[in-house]
Amino acid sequence: MSNNYFQFKQFTVMQNYSAMKVGTDGVLLGSWVEAQSAKNVLDIGCGTGLLALMMAQKTLATIDALDIDSDACKDALLNFSQSPWKERIHLIEGDFISFSQNMGKQYDVIVSNPPFFKDSLHSPQAKKNTARHTNSLPHEKLIEGVARLLTDDGHFYVVIPADISKAFITNSRLQGLHPQTILQIFSKETDLKPIRTLICFGRNDCKADESSMHIYKQASYSEEYKALTAEFYLNF
Repeated sequence: MSNNYFQFKQFTVMQNYSAMKVGTDGVLLGSWVEAQSAKNVLDIGCGTGLLALMMAQKTLATIDALDIDSDACKDALLNFSQSPWKERIHLIEGDFISFSQNMGKQYDVIVSNPPFFKDSLHSPQAKKNTARHTNSLPHEKLIEGVARLLTDDGHFYVVIPADISKAFITNSRLQGLHPQTILQIFSKETDLKPIRTLICFGRNDCKADESSMHIYKQASYSEEYKALTAEFYLNF
């Protein structure tokens, strides 16, 4: 997925400048989100604009897409302008912490494929560090800001590494956000541990509906993965 563009069924993602290219995490999250009735959507750390474009395809909502990196914003602006939904997607360049403290607007759906490396080696590319490491946006600050911007009956969708999901859920509960639905993602059917966790948070403190899926079955994509992403991937 390292080409300078990625073609989906209804839109193209150019990725000439953004440090983080189109990846499976974002496609999984965007495909999984249930936002058909959303009126206002926020994409935190939009990068190339993938999630914002997926939300635009799925909904009739007005979508705000935020990123701190000017190069990523170049890609996102181009991708939005060439999409069928350019009138509904608004790009905002800036950091989320300031945005969440100053924005009076609230959103009924918030999506994010956030930075998640914390104590690992940093890349020599500074912009990739910003996109991948929590130094620029600690999860506690992300969750705090989401809790401020989410409507009372809204939902926050996120994809994170499975091994930090419990800590993320704990921090979210402290801000009054509770897991409503959890999808554990396994790479292969023989894997014993999931690699990613998709979580839908809301303000209702309930028992989460939990399920799992595998991306691959033997040497090809699983039928459940194909079904989930078929609305977007050309080959499914």
